[in-house]
Amino acid sequence: MYTVAGRDLLTFTGPAFCRLHGPVTQEDASPVEACLPFAAAAAQPGDLPDGMVVLDLPGTLYASTVVDGAAAAFPDILAAYDAVASWITTHAFDFAGPVHEIYRRWCGEPGHPDNRLEIAWPITEPDGP
Repeated sequence: MYTVAGRDLLTFTGPAFCRLHGPVTQEDASPVEACLPFAAAAAQPGDLPDGMVVLDLPGTLYASTVVDGAAAAFPDILAAYDAVASWITTHAFDFAGPVHEIYRRWCGEPGHPDNRLEIAWPITEPDGP
């Protein structure tokens, strides 16, 4: 993705993130989308490799938490997912799409003490659309 972004001179609007479409644990696998947000009003990607697409994600409300260092590595990070999901349920919001794992600061290795990830789940009010 970074090769395509650099080739097409895309302007990033935020950090890289993944959208997880179901549980990802040692026992479960799920489709995962790796994403790089870029400015729609600036340069656009040209020829994309197979399997790479441009998505237009609508703005939405999120419930989130931030984890650092070892807490951002698997399996400890699962506690952050559970905490956000529990908060959503406890406060009677509705889940509104796949959870995002946002790489606020990534140092290249899981558990690095300087890593900072955000777990952000799209939500809607119980009576929302």
